[in-house]
Amino acid sequence: MGKIKHVGSTYTDQFDYLKSLVPESKHKDLKLTLAAPNWYHLRYKKGKAYPEEVYQNEDDYFTDIAAAYQTELKILYEHGARNIQFDDPNLACKSARCP
Repeated sequence: MGKIKHVGSTYTDQFDYLKSLVPESKHKDLKLTLAAPNWYHLRYKKGKAYPEEVYQNEDDYFTDIAAAYQTELKILYEHGARNIQFDDPNLACKSARCP
């Protein structure tokens, strides 16, 4: 297990498929939804979102998450994506049912 880093987009195939379903003139209107960067951090209890032997603090952890998302967004932009939404399931989670 190591630090978080971007190793390849999992969304480009989805976006390419979506583009194949609509005329090219509508590609700029297509939207992709990505999981929010804070999903795992907020989902788990303190000390469970990342291994302490990998990250010494939250700043280092979030720096790597931000870098990975920046890379993903750049790749998607180069693929023609102009409308990205971050889905934040934590906002819909009731505390009694969430870990």
